[in-house]
Amino acid sequence: MRVLHLSDPAVDTRYFATLIPALTQRGLEVHCGTVQTSSAPGWLENTRGATHFSLGVRPRRGRWFATAAARLGAYVRRNRVDVVQTHLFNPGIVGVLGGRVVGRPVIVTRHHTDEMELVGTRMHVLGDRLTARGATRMLGFSEAVRDRLVEGEGVDPSKVEVIPQGFDFDSLVPIPDRVAALRAELGLEGRFVIGDVARFFATKGQAVLLRAARLLSEEIPDLSVLLVGGGDLSGLRALAEAEGVADRTIVTGHRDDTVTCLGAMDIVVHPSFTEAFSQVLVEAMSAGRPVVATDVASASEIIDHEVSGLLVEPHDPQAIVRAVKRLHCDSELRDRIAGAGQRSVRARFPVKRMVDAQVAMYEGLSAGG
Repeated sequence: MRVLHLSDPAVDTRYFATLIPALTQRGLEVHCGTVQTSSAPGWLENTRGATHFSLGVRPRRGRWFATAAARLGAYVRRNRVDVVQTHLFNPGIVGVLGGRVVGRPVIVTRHHTDEMELVGTRMHVLGDRLTARGATRMLGFSEAVRDRLVEGEGVDPSKVEVIPQGFDFDSLVPIPDRVAALRAELGLEGRFVIGDVARFFATKGQAVLLRAARLLSEEIPDLSVLLVGGGDLSGLRALAEAEGVADRTIVTGHRDDTVTCLGAMDIVVHPSFTEAFSQVLVEAMSAGRPVVATDVASASEIIDHEVSGLLVEPHDPQAIVRAVKRLHCDSELRDRIAGAGQRSVRARFPVKRMVDAQVAMYEGLSAGG
């Protein structure tokens, strides 16, 4: 079977790096592409049975969607692709147009719940609805995505598939020596560290975490905040300055050693306003870190409140303060929640379960299901 994944701008996240090699090991021929020109991600170069391609179209005003769709359709025909799967906004539109025109089933993967309503434009909202209507199947990583599609956008429930992400948990174990070295490198020795790994974007809630840090610093003198991820670093540092916590906040930008970064945190605080499926929660829990997260969308599908983590209301720095203080003052509670979280995610989100479900979906669609 030949499957095509179209993403934007590059197929280079932990999700793809786990899924694509697993699919090829199951005997599938996988084509991984982008709309615009992009070099192949490093992990793909050593993945047998997988090919990288680009449509070579730069998104711009005008008829670029039609050009990209025509090129995709030609690629699908030429390589006898059986199923097209898309990721993110532009590839979703291109995939539906190009794949359906040549008669192939198209899976549109919805990587968000209500993010377009929160920070997108009316065009983004309309584009999401049109791709959902044109797709053969909609794929979400959580029941929260299904609910959004069915209840919020009127998508036929039979058209929606939920397949949670799977994780290579052997790669999500912090190595103590590396954690100690990182804490020394960042000046975190002897500090009580809270932090998060997430792109710096309005919906991720880092501003709320920094407000909570200002309040917590009054009661936890050795508090430090570690923020890891790409985005507007200068804006984030300005927020830390405005909250008076710049001297205790470390903003690293993107790093490849995120597991080590999570291991360097005493508590992982994920204050997001919206989530389709939060990779960082699973990764933090697998790394044995106690987690505080906002109770939005899929968070409660990952965290059992008071058992495997603590859930708090979004947009509420005081709620974060209360949760962090509980964990700071009670090391037994921290250890109990961390252990329960680690056992929970490793039992529920293995790679094999994800791959089995994906292959079954492909086979059903290829057979006309």
